[in-house]
Amino acid sequence: MNFLGHFFFSDNDPEILLGQFLGDYVKGKRYLDFETKVAKGILMHRFIDDFTDHQEDCLRLRDALRPDFGLYSPIVIDMFLDHFLARDWHHFHSQPLEDFADWCFEHLLACDLSRFPDAQTTLKYMADGRWIAHYGEKEELSKSLRGMSKRFKSAEKLALAPEWLFNNYDLTEKVFYQHLPQLKMACKVNFNTFDPV
Repeated sequence: MNFLGHFFFSDNDPEILLGQFLGDYVKGKRYLDFETKVAKGILMHRFIDDFTDHQEDCLRLRDALRPDFGLYSPIVIDMFLDHFLARDWHHFHSQPLEDFADWCFEHLLACDLSRFPDAQTTLKYMADGRWIAHYGEKEELSKSLRGMSKRFKSAEKLALAPEWLFNNYDLTEKVFYQHLPQLKMACKVNFNTFDPV
């Protein structure tokens, strides 16, 4: 899952939300430098990434994407999953997506992220562009992937990912609806294991 998926699993807890956001920026055991719930969010982020990377349906989708997107296939999958979560958000969360995005950005922008300048920069772009609120719109998804294709080295092909998605929409939607319930159950079952030790 990309940012929206991780934020969704924060369960509206600001500290876990912060940990979920920082999950890609905090390496090794540096999560131990944080308060317990923030550290829990970081560990939960890692669990979600690992589960998604190894879930059977996502692996098949990755194999289908690999000829076109190579090592960037997992990033493409994360964006596709967030697209369907945003598109059908009302099925999964009681709060409208726009309001949820406002809540996320309000809390994250209030945090001191000076130790993580890359995270700070990403958050500014996210908040200014209200990324997660618009992932469900095809044009906004295309714009996000075009932006990524310019930021990553040798990632020009990411700009072609929306076309791949729209040509394989039913297949990708099926993967999302098979993956999300399994991920929700796995997070629920393993929630206590995310406590830092």
